[in-house]
Order: sequence, then structure tokens, then C-alpha cells
Amino acid sequence: MNLNDREFEVYRQAVEEGGAESYFNLGAMYASRGSDFYHESVMWYRTAANQGHIEAQKVLDTIKENKRSHAPWYKKLLLGLDLNKYFN
Repeated sequence: MNLNDREFEVYRQAVEEGGAESYFNLGAMYASRGSDFYHESVMWYRTAANQGHIEAQKVLDTIKENKRSHAPWYKKLLLGLDLNKYFN
């Protein structure tokens, strides 16, 4: 999931026409870009989850669990998730 900036922008624009799977993929791409993109990543995961995307909901649940337990690593958790297991 290592895209250059141009590829990333083209994909981001294509997502505007996509559905839950596209939103999930965009969330994963933002997560792979580092902690500066944490909020964008979570926003796209929420968008996917709100459309019924199960894997996005699982990612959000994991983040919520760690955040509730006051684990200071919840942002790093998102960035460290092995998102490849969610892609076919």
C-alpha cells in the first residue's frame, strides 16, 4: 500500500464515486501515511463503517477499546494495524 502522491490523489478523487470498500481503503491509505493523518484515517473508517463495512467497524472498535482503557498508544495502534489482512 505504498502509493506515491499522484497515485494517492487519483485514488482519493475516485473514492468520491465509490462506496464503503473505497472509503475503507482510503482510511487504510491515510493510516499508512503516519500519525499526521490519524484523523483523516479515522474519518474514512467511520464513513465506511456507517455504510455497513464490517472490517472498518472492527478497526474502529479496536481503537475505541484501547482509547477507553487510557492506553496512550491508540493512535500508534491504528498506524501499526496489519491492514493487509482486511484486503482480499
